[in-house]
Amino acid sequence: MSYTITGMSSSVTLSDPTSISIGVVKKVENYVFADGTDSQLDRGKSSNYITISGVETSNSRGKMNTLNTMMDNQEDVTITGLPDSNLNSDYLIRSLNFNHIPGTIDVYRYTISLERLYDSI
Repeated sequence: MSYTITGMSSSVTLSDPTSISIGVVKKVENYVFADGTDSQLDRGKSSNYITISGVETSNSRGKMNTLNTMMDNQEDVTITGLPDSNLNSDYLIRSLNFNHIPGTIDVYRYTISLERLYDSI
């Protein structure tokens, strides 16, 4: 199995992830009044994000460099092929970390964090 990240400039197909974590960032404002009391105002969610981790074994260096270029260019990307179809959507790559696994040839461990676009906030 695999999943694909498609940007404006190119497309990268990666092996199935080893882990996917989903999160929501909420916008909360705290008000402190003169009498020492406080109140919090929940403005709702400000963004949804996912973090995908995995190991890539085929043309890994090229794929990581392509993803890094997409992130640097702040391209909107579309993910397809994830096991949970609700996660197949449009995102912005917020961070990408990858490391060569010592003792291997072109095998990389990666973690990519993506912020969902076009969410109703």
